[in-house]
Amino acid sequence: MVSSDTEYCGIELLEDGRARSINLITLHYEEWKQRGDTLVLSGRSIVDDAEQSFADTMKILTLTRSKMMLQQQGFKWEMNRIQN
Repeated sequence: MVSSDTEYCGIELLEDGRARSINLITLHYEEWKQRGDTLVLSGRSIVDDAEQSFADTMKILTLTRSKMMLQQQGFKWEMNRIQN
């Protein structure tokens, strides 16, 4: 869930393989790896004080300097680079 004063939510992928959640309350992304056209995001899910590790594997459909389109089990996500 995203708070009403939040402009966006998503994932920051750092060059060293670390990942950070942006305004995602229950998902704490920690690492990412790219293998060909596959992106693996891993981290921890925290709900009601219960913590569980996870790894999401997604197919990279589009990857440019400003946009990434991912697909997992029929669902598609479009992620846009935020300029600071």
